[in-house]
Formats: sequence, C-alpha cells, structure tokens
Amino acid sequence: MALDAEIERRALTLFEEALDWDAAERAVRLRTALTGEPELLAAVQALFEAHARAMRALPTQELCMNCHGPVD
Repeated sequence: MALDAEIERRALTLFEEALDWDAAERAVRLRTALTGEPELLAAVQALFEAHARAMRALPTQELCMNCHGPVD
C-alpha cells in the first residue's frame, strides 16, 4: 500500500498515541476516531501488525512494558 506523506505522518502519530491506550480498547477507539478514513485506519492497523511481528521476533520482548497485539 503506497501512502502519501500526510497519511503516513498521521498514521505514525496515531500509532504512537495509541500505544498508550489500553490494548482492549484500542481497536474500538481507532475505528471510532477514524470513521470515514479507511485508508488511515488501515495504515495504523498495518503499523500495529508490524509492531506485533517485531515484538514476537525479538528476544527482548519481555522488556516491553506495554507490548501490543494487532488492531482488529
């Protein structure tokens, strides 16, 4: 998925903010906040999926105080 610079910037900003949200509420909060912006929601979800893959692959996963799974 090719992102334009503005969507990429917004996706990274939202991803960083959402890292601090309760994991159980994250998907709902993002879907609510991004109603009408499916491309941006997909970009944020892709970031969380990549983050989850990276955390599973790293031997230091247990050091992550706020490890996150993918956003549904």
